Amino acid sequence: MNNKKESNKVLKSLTNLKIETHCTKNIPERVLSSVEKIFVDNYKEANVNYLNESISRLRYLVTATVKGIPVGFSLGDCVKVSLPRIEKPTIVVLAGLGCVQKGYRRKGIFNHLQRLSSFSSGLLPTNERRLICGRVAHPVSFKGMSINPTVVPKLDIEPTPWQQEVGKCIAQLYGVELDAKTFVVKSTGNIIGYPKIEIEATKNDWKIFERVNRKLGESLLAIAWVPNAPKDW
Repeated sequence: MNNKKESNKVLKSLTNLKIETHCTKNIPERVLSSVEKIFVDNYKEANVNYLNESISRLRYLVTATVKGIPVGFSLGDCVKVSLPRIEKPTIVVLAGLGCVQKGYRRKGIFNHLQRLSSFSSGLLPTNERRLICGRVAHPVSFKGMSINPTVVPKLDIEPTPWQQEVGKCIAQLYGVELDAKTFVVKSTGNIIGYPKIEIEATKNDWKIFERVNRKLGESLLAIAWVPNAPKDW
């Protein structure tokens, strides 16, 4: 998450951008309706039940409007928890579902909203080591994390026992079941749908997703450390 520069870029490019932050336990009906519309607009065969389950798992929803028109949202959370083999509690950033309407993409809005949803807990920003987490189902959503050298999973490399233990803990925070050897989030039958975006990716970019069955609603759990990983990670 690149931080002040990203925020300034968004605010300068869209002076009419209005941000609202909501606790997911108390979302106004008008906001929930606008979020559902954005979600349905952005996914083929959009499953609103998946959206509702995501809302129930994470504590914060951040929305964006331009001149009163809803243009994007992001779910997220940030908690401090004990992780296996780490002495002190660790800040864990839980990135959630997010969408930006066509015509407002590639302006930095998505990253801005995602960052704000993580900040809502009050644990960020900080220079303290933190673990960034997210569920990804295609190369576009995995791109930012995949370039981090500490990322798990990696193509053709089985996670270490320690990484598997941490992965299971993060899966519990998301309320999902994980195949720890592949970091595939197992299907519960609650399928999100298919994003209406152009996915610019090579065959090699897709390779790590060969193990993911999108038709069953599977995804990958991706985790990466910032600014660096604990020793022997």
